[in-house]
Amino acid sequence: MTQSAIDVPPKGGFSFDLCKRNDMLIQKGLKAPSFLKTGTTIVGLIFKDGVILGADTRATEGPIVADKNCEKIHYMAPNIYCCGAGTAADTEAVTDMVSSQLRLHRYQTGRDSRVITALTLLKKHLFSYQGHVSAALVLGGVDITGPHLHTIYPHGSTDILPFATMGSGSLAAMSVFEAKYKEGLTRDEGIKLVAEAICSGIFNDLGSGSNVDICVITKGNKEYLRNYMEPNPRTYVSSKGYSFTKKTEVLLTKITPLMERVEIVEELSNGGRDHFSISDNVSPSAPAPLKQPFVIGVAGGTASGKTTVCNMIMSQLHDQRVVLVNQDSFYHSLTPENLKKVHEYNFDHPDAFNTEVMLSCMEKLRSGKPVNIPSYDFKIHQSIESASPVNPADVIVLEGILVLNDPQVRHLMNMKIFVDTDADVRLSRRIQRDTVERGRNIQNVLEQYTKFVKPSFDEFIQPSMKYADIIIPRGGDNNVAIDLIVQHIRTKLCQHNLCKIYSNIFIISSTFQIKGMHTLIRDINTTKHDFVFYADRLIRLVVEHGLGHLPFTEKQITTPTGSVYTGVDFCKRLCSVSVIRSGESMENALRACCKGIKIGKILIHREGNDGRQLIYEKLPKDISSRHVFLLDPVLASGNSAMKAISLLLSKGVPESHIIFLNLIAAPQGIHALCKKYPMVKIVTSEIDASLNEDSRVIPGMGEFADRYFGTDNYKHTKVANLTLS
Repeated sequence: MTQSAIDVPPKGGFSFDLCKRNDMLIQKGLKAPSFLKTGTTIVGLIFKDGVILGADTRATEGPIVADKNCEKIHYMAPNIYCCGAGTAADTEAVTDMVSSQLRLHRYQTGRDSRVITALTLLKKHLFSYQGHVSAALVLGGVDITGPHLHTIYPHGSTDILPFATMGSGSLAAMSVFEAKYKEGLTRDEGIKLVAEAICSGIFNDLGSGSNVDICVITKGNKEYLRNYMEPNPRTYVSSKGYSFTKKTEVLLTKITPLMERVEIVEELSNGGRDHFSISDNVSPSAPAPLKQPFVIGVAGGTASGKTTVCNMIMSQLHDQRVVLVNQDSFYHSLTPENLKKVHEYNFDHPDAFNTEVMLSCMEKLRSGKPVNIPSYDFKIHQSIESASPVNPADVIVLEGILVLNDPQVRHLMNMKIFVDTDADVRLSRRIQRDTVERGRNIQNVLEQYTKFVKPSFDEFIQPSMKYADIIIPRGGDNNVAIDLIVQHIRTKLCQHNLCKIYSNIFIISSTFQIKGMHTLIRDINTTKHDFVFYADRLIRLVVEHGLGHLPFTEKQITTPTGSVYTGVDFCKRLCSVSVIRSGESMENALRACCKGIKIGKILIHREGNDGRQLIYEKLPKDISSRHVFLLDPVLASGNSAMKAISLLLSKGVPESHIIFLNLIAAPQGIHALCKKYPMVKIVTSEIDASLNEDSRVIPGMGEFADRYFGTDNYKHTKVANLTLS
């Protein structure tokens, strides 16, 4: 009798197959991945009046202590704070993002933020990334429903507990809570217990250390006790101090940057050359064309930090000619009757300013004419005779509480900024400024604030925030926001100047969404899937903008309600020509906007640095009677684009019927293309800085076609993660 074979299940227990595989791979030369030790101790508990949060202050990068006194308790809302563990960048980014969303929610609803709202936003964000955002959080706050304490894990799961601990020192901290926590703790008892729990984590976990931070949140109040305790102070400081060998000589030579000079050479009909230059030192016989300045408006409540923000922006734009115009200079001089009742005069009302004079001065500056700005004495409340002369400049910064309130003033601005600072901070700054600088007593300052300043802020100043392009929380303390704004201003200045030189350049309006998409497609570490997704979004925006430059005819239609609607009819005679192969990446977005559009192809081969050879072309037979979208995502030197436009002109396409669509453009390519074909419209999403020696756009986005079609050979570099201890 034959016994059939039976599959015997494997025996239970541990399997070391993967360990053997790893050893074999290491022996063959494969480098094993390294691991970073992360560590932190963050805790929180509920006491009888609110919530107490605590954290240690050590940040580590592997075995290295990167920061001995970092802040791990993050602001979310005036009544909500959050402790973070994990990767420093992730915890900062997540809490800042949700804090901004909570602020917008408060502006929209007019109510204080609730802890459950913050919890929902945080866990939804972390869940969507499935643990790839390394942020473990302890969220605490007090709202209209009472005190709340939550833990949020990197995958988005949450707990609701009367006390909580997280991080590598959490077990040691939890042992203290489980042994000593009880309901109804007083404030002092709660602080003592939180400090003891953090100390337990510090002394039992290598990743935790340094000092103890504590935040006490009660109804309508919060106390941030920075460095409340130093459990392990440094005891090994050398009495001799430290000295280092001098390695680098101090640079004593003053370096004067070269003045930017633009040379324009035009060919004349008789074969000669007309040569002239545009620079800051232009001879009287060859006056430079009028250059309209870039106007930035900075508004915000009184003592919000507007002047500080303006000074920081101006200091970083040191290579530009920048002037500051203060709205305070345009106060009306008070009449003798008003002077007798000066404490009943509302200086924060729009009628307190001479807006007509301010508009006149701004128009003159924009026209390139010098002006005399009035000088206002706040002690006598009069405009004094000694006016301040102001010369024209490349950038004009107009600062004042109500510069965004008047539509005529707003119309002068190329960028509008609102500085948003907490009301308590503004009041304390105003008290200090008016008592010290303007000679007023504190009682009058407080009465004026209650009677005029706060009502005017609510009625005139805060509503003008909706007109701002950029809102800066915390004013001059927000260095990151100011750095980003300066970078944005520099980009805008480049685009602003080119648009004034050439009327056929059209740049889609920049928003933070568009800037964010540019950031993603320019990032070398962006995956092909994300690159294609965000590139298609940007291309579609450019295509939609390009469609707006086509001719149209008015058309009346009847709506389902029986009403007559007067609209427009799109241009029917449209086709597209893509420059192989990068231009083909724009076809999907074009077809999504224009169903059934005819698309031609052009293949142009590069010869040397300047030469271009036409290899292949297949165009619609009736292209001469159509408007043409020329597709190429990057305009670099402009040689390929000019070769393609030359071919279209030879096929009978009128120059004014060609619209060139691209994502980024270099100034050199724009100059070359606009001078040769001034009637061709160029529609782009951003103008980059320059070209490098290889004629590649800088900063650029690399070889667009390779990245879009997945044929690139980019080597992704590893970025070190700074982890919180």
